[in-house]
Amino acid sequence: MTEAGTKRPAFVVLIFVLFGSARLSADLYPGRFFRFERLSPQTATGSMVGISSICQDAEGFLWLGTSGGLARYDGYRFLFFPVPFGPDARTPSSVFPVTPSRSGDLWLGTSGAGPVVFAKDTETYVSPGLGQSIVLAIQEDPSGDMWIGTRSRGLWRLDHATRSIAQVPLGADVEVIWDILVDRSGLIWAATLGAGLFRIDPRSGAITNYRSVPGDGRSLGSDTVWTLFEDKAGTLWAGTKDGGLSRFDPEDGAFARFTGEGALSDDLTSRTITALAEDRAGRLWLGTAGDGLRIWDRETGSYVACRHDPQDLSLIHISEPTRPY
Repeated sequence: MTEAGTKRPAFVVLIFVLFGSARLSADLYPGRFFRFERLSPQTATGSMVGISSICQDAEGFLWLGTSGGLARYDGYRFLFFPVPFGPDARTPSSVFPVTPSRSGDLWLGTSGAGPVVFAKDTETYVSPGLGQSIVLAIQEDPSGDMWIGTRSRGLWRLDHATRSIAQVPLGADVEVIWDILVDRSGLIWAATLGAGLFRIDPRSGAITNYRSVPGDGRSLGSDTVWTLFEDKAGTLWAGTKDGGLSRFDPEDGAFARFTGEGALSDDLTSRTITALAEDRAGRLWLGTAGDGLRIWDRETGSYVACRHDPQDLSLIHISEPTRPY
């Protein structure tokens, strides 16, 4: 492991946004600016790193998937744990998703070392298989099996009892799995590049594929799905590429599409949704490609835009809510 220095250069590498925090509540503070502390994680060699994911463990530590491997942040400094596997021993593997398991270990997806497991108590790594694969998503189901989404080899299931790993037969054209979600009923959802959305029942093995159908406004918004999210009510949301936001209706297996009117500057003008979260008030926070962050009040239909100040990248401006009437 390597410890990062505490020097913080004056440019953004990492911004922490606490989605549920009342301190950033758009209805309490419209038209206000908020200042963020800018953190710049560096490895022991002084190399800056990019951040792919962040999660928090039961002890309160933040774990980050970075281009320099796994990093832990304790509120004061970054500690790096380079992944010792990969196609090139001279270059540490990047870490993409970081997923805590019920055992307390961290499951990581890497840029060429496959999935790896980091034991926090011993600070050691184990490779369960699929070496040299690029892994973009990992989730654990209620039985303890791990579902692994890759960049070019589709979806895989690791059996926790036998430790065997097998590919899930989604089809020859399904290579890229962008995201995986295990819903509250135990069903597995896999977001793909160009092949729509898959639902897998791990008990029966049944597989259902949802696609975008031209002319059908009740189908999935796009066949490329970037991100999946289940809200507090158990509703499934899919953020798509160029198709906006899709909400799944389990009663008829159809989708409702939300793309924003675009009539006002703070509406949802980007139809590519890359990240989703929900705050305590039930509003959805939408990360977009090229149009920043939007906060959507589902009751009123209004959007709030969060934009950086180009003259000061530590500032975020919260706009007044737009109204659809």
